[in-house]
Amino acid sequence: MKYNLDDYVGVKLTKRGREIYKEFYDNLVKDMSDDAKKRILNYEPLKDDEGYLKLQLWELMNIFGRNLITGAETPFEEKEIKLYDEKLEKEEESARKR
Repeated sequence: MKYNLDDYVGVKLTKRGREIYKEFYDNLVKDMSDDAKKRILNYEPLKDDEGYLKLQLWELMNIFGRNLITGAETPFEEKEIKLYDEKLEKEEESARKR
């Protein structure tokens, strides 16, 4: 199976994961204008029906990559990453409507 960096993945964050996520965005906006900071910091992360934080694979790697090392406290519950199959989800949704 191939998975594109632009495809979506989901994770449930641990306490450490929430800290990393917050630190990432705090650092991202530190040199921005107040208006830009408000738009970014007031952004509500996308979550799926099961409560997984849903983001593109490249974004997950960008935010959490340096913290995913042997011996580090894991930022994800159960050390799991959910892979979304958009094509399969569309087919299932279409089948339910029939």
